[in-house]
Amino acid sequence: MYKRQNDNSAIATFNFDGNATALSGTTFSGTLGGDNGASNFSGGGKFGQFFNGTGTTHLTTSSSDISPSGSHSVSFWYKSNTTSQDNKRLVTVKGPSSGLTSGWNNYNSSLGFYTGSGNSSAGTAGSVTRVAQIPDAAVNDNAWHHLAYTISATNSWTIYLDGSSYSGAVSGEGRSFNQGSFLAVTTYDGGDGYNTTGGVDQLRIFNRVLTAAEVSLLYSET
Repeated sequence: MYKRQNDNSAIATFNFDGNATALSGTTFSGTLGGDNGASNFSGGGKFGQFFNGTGTTHLTTSSSDISPSGSHSVSFWYKSNTTSQDNKRLVTVKGPSSGLTSGWNNYNSSLGFYTGSGNSSAGTAGSVTRVAQIPDAAVNDNAWHHLAYTISATNSWTIYLDGSSYSGAVSGEGRSFNQGSFLAVTTYDGGDGYNTTGGVDQLRIFNRVLTAAEVSLLYSET
């Protein structure tokens, strides 16, 4: 497993091996709410089990411990064979009012990356705009793919697909993320209407910008 010595930058790490409890030793060490039943975790993940987003399952938390105050990075594995998902949230993270909201949303035959303003209230959405996208053929193809992004406090960002940086820059439509949480997995805060269909494994959130070499290590770990 990826580990950097003398580095306390991990906000949360979720293995999703039968539960949605974060590993100990990180800022957030609780359990995500939502669908935590054993049937929502399936074998055949990138590493052991994974969280199975069926379109009616999701995970969230309103704990501010998981909310990045500035620069941050997010890494996870994703698998889906469902293309043309219409406005379906995948993994979204909301920072405080002085921070940023960021994450992924399936829309317009692609997986889009969005950034925008944060909000200190778990019950108020952050406004985001689509700034990059990966076409369905490259990511919603029934194979496990490593997705990561880094974003600075000034909203300078880089997205990664399978260990390498990916351009994909667009000037896209506006959305809102996380109306009732600081972290949402395969949902827009509990309602099934915006749920991505797909699996998520090995979700990590960091409170700094990872280097390209570190993202490559996350992709190549065994």
